[in-house]
Amino acid sequence: MTLALAVVASLGYAFEEFKEQFPWLITLQLKSHALMSRLEPREARVERVALVLIDDVTFWGTQLHGVQPTNRKFLANIARAAADGNAAVIAIDFQMKSPDPDRTGDDEQRKADNAFLLETVRNITAKGIPVVMTCGLVPQNESWKRQPNIFDDTELPQGTRIGHINLPHDKRQIPLATEAWEWDGRSRRSFESFALQIVNAYEAVKRIKPPVKQNRAIRRVMEKGEFVYGDFLPPSSFPSISAIDLLGGRPDDIRSFCNHQVILIGGSWHRDAANSGPLIESFQTPAGFMPGCYVHANYVEALLDNRVKLPLPRWCAPAIDFLLGFLIVLCFFLAAGTRKRLGVLAVFFLLISVAYLFFINVGWYLDFIVPLSLLFFHLPVEDYLELKAKRRLTASSGVSRHRPKRQPE
Repeated sequence: MTLALAVVASLGYAFEEFKEQFPWLITLQLKSHALMSRLEPREARVERVALVLIDDVTFWGTQLHGVQPTNRKFLANIARAAADGNAAVIAIDFQMKSPDPDRTGDDEQRKADNAFLLETVRNITAKGIPVVMTCGLVPQNESWKRQPNIFDDTELPQGTRIGHINLPHDKRQIPLATEAWEWDGRSRRSFESFALQIVNAYEAVKRIKPPVKQNRAIRRVMEKGEFVYGDFLPPSSFPSISAIDLLGGRPDDIRSFCNHQVILIGGSWHRDAANSGPLIESFQTPAGFMPGCYVHANYVEALLDNRVKLPLPRWCAPAIDFLLGFLIVLCFFLAAGTRKRLGVLAVFFLLISVAYLFFINVGWYLDFIVPLSLLFFHLPVEDYLELKAKRRLTASSGVSRHRPKRQPE
């Protein structure tokens, strides 16, 4: 039994490290997260984010002809239409990555389109509408390094923000900030995530106080380079429109869609052709598989609505698992009889469930408790095997007592 406790405690610590090797475990974890989210006392809803999608009709049609990187002049026109519709913030979820990993800039053939995009961003921010753009981070010597963009940061007008689009392996987690080297390797700083930069921009426009990242708990998590956990809503919950429809829409309809919203421009086309092959990107989340733009939209809504949970320190996992496991085992074997033992398990299961829900509702995330469920299977099995062995021994003793004695010759 000591071995069982040690295994449970170790699993509580290593649960996150090895789950990628077991896809079914990830699916179970995500479904459990979705169930817990539905038990929240406050219903999750979409209030601030609307999506403009580069869908199959847009990407494979006469506008873009299926060419990547996505035409920057076309993206600029979408951003301008959203600004004319009085968007609060415009976020462009497309990589503006330089083709050269060692310098900013782009191919000469896209120079005019890039200049048009930059000028459009300048005009939009001049109206007081922030524009959030992306950058990517790549691994380098157990650290991270920023990839250079087509624009140098010094070229971007005031009111433009840059956020990294790297998603955590665990899509329940919301990226906040990551320490990384600049693309030239000369300095190292904290890069805030695309979602957090959108939140920052929205809070600045709406003058929301205090801002999310000044929350003491959030700030502590950011300083440690950790994540928070967020609730998820399916793509159908978010208002969305095809980029073609937005560009060809009536001004009143565009304003009705964009007015005071975070307009997130993202991709949702299929790789091979219209409605053929997998989506350009699809990530497994508690609300099912969805394109990255919807993942970012969920992050933004969760942060702005304060629907986030904080992880407990990693050292707590084995300690809590071992302590609870020890108490369960002790009470189980002190109880006499199968019924009482099953009662002990039921009481502990109820207490752990209540504690789990309590911590979920006060803002802590205790998914490392999951390995304790192994004890709830292990103990009854061990009790059954012990009872079976006793019955076998009793039966064997009974046969021996009633065997007729041999008569002396």
